Amino acid sequence: MRFWPDKNKSGRRLNAKSHKLNAPDLPPIMRFNPQANDYEPFVPARGDSRPVTSYEVAHQSHESAENSQKHTPEALKNGSVDSVLLSAVLILLVFGLLSVLSASAWVSAEANANSFAMMGKQLFFALLGLVAMRWASKKSLKSWNQIAVVFSLIVTALIMLTLVIGTTANGSSRWLALPMGIQFQPSELAKLACILLTAQALTAKRNFQALRIGFGALLMLLIAFLVLKQPNMSMLMLLLGTVGAMAFASRVIPVFLFVAMLPIGGATIWWRIQNTPYLWKRIVGWSNPWADPQGSGYNIIQSLYAIGNGGVLGSGWGQSIQKLRYLPFPHTDFIFSIICEELGVFGSLTLLGLFAVIAWRGFAIALRCRDPFGQFVALGITASIIIQALLNIAVAIGLGPVTGVTLPLVSYGGTSLLVTLLMIGVLLHCSRLTKAPEVNRA
Repeated sequence: MRFWPDKNKSGRRLNAKSHKLNAPDLPPIMRFNPQANDYEPFVPARGDSRPVTSYEVAHQSHESAENSQKHTPEALKNGSVDSVLLSAVLILLVFGLLSVLSASAWVSAEANANSFAMMGKQLFFALLGLVAMRWASKKSLKSWNQIAVVFSLIVTALIMLTLVIGTTANGSSRWLALPMGIQFQPSELAKLACILLTAQALTAKRNFQALRIGFGALLMLLIAFLVLKQPNMSMLMLLLGTVGAMAFASRVIPVFLFVAMLPIGGATIWWRIQNTPYLWKRIVGWSNPWADPQGSGYNIIQSLYAIGNGGVLGSGWGQSIQKLRYLPFPHTDFIFSIICEELGVFGSLTLLGLFAVIAWRGFAIALRCRDPFGQFVALGITASIIIQALLNIAVAIGLGPVTGVTLPLVSYGGTSLLVTLLMIGVLLHCSRLTKAPEVNRA
């Protein structure tokens, strides 16, 4: 019987540090058993200080390679999702549906002679969004990485269509008219497209794939230009904020360069605002709403009235006064004001707490995700949701001009709700690929 040697040609004994054999498939270690008078498989115990043969090193290396493959992101893709994040999303979704039912009842009755018409559409998109979230939570990150460019090209084409055949409202062409009176806003999909492209570029940078980085950057610039042409400044700020947060967190852009780029981006946005009459009117109304209380400052003044009327405990669900044709867009842009009026400080803090939980779990998933692409995707999705929520709340409390940004998972808007739930589904899939969990998972 022939055995593998314990010594090399120079007579030096081999051990694990001096010799490693990368064998794809090897038989078990054989050692002579005097009692059985035969050779039998033998696995050395840990801490054994005896010399290790090259035969044993090869066998142990092969076992280590097999064990490491069991803990790769692809092997963990069938793990459990983050139960805390999922619970916060579902609670916030129900909270939003009840808020839309209250805030839209009067508006819906006037527009459709049915107080529940808008609520019915919102409920339909909520159910459709839950299906999309479930589907996205099971779709692998590898698939999203592969379709990122194609998906972004489709989104770009849809945004182009809004400039040609889109529905114009309030000086902006953002929507495509669909059957059954549904208005589809393609720029909402641009959030996910830019997140995927940025994550792909940041991951490709580690692998020195300059062509992929350059093409992704050009495609994102085209999307930003088209959104600017609609014009949709609120969406443009949201996209820039999301991409900027991802780039800043990845340290691709040095801090000093990142700070230096802020004035350039701010100057570009300011130039566009000054050359767009309705946007400039909003800036003037926000800076001094009491100068024109019945005109450009009307929305902000009525929003502050609604928040002040709520007090600590609120007037009660469905008992808002400001939604009765006093506060414009109570079910979309200013739904936070209606929540404050009806549920008071308690309701508003509950809402902010749910968003804080989403931020906490989302950033935790980004930190612990094993997949580099998944880390950037989780970071981008979380940043996008939180930045959008902060923009909406800032408008409601008078810290920013009217932007038209909806409150994620809360405001009325089918496209926004559907896309947000789809992105949360991707975030839930990233939570399947995390390291040792910090909380109970279901």
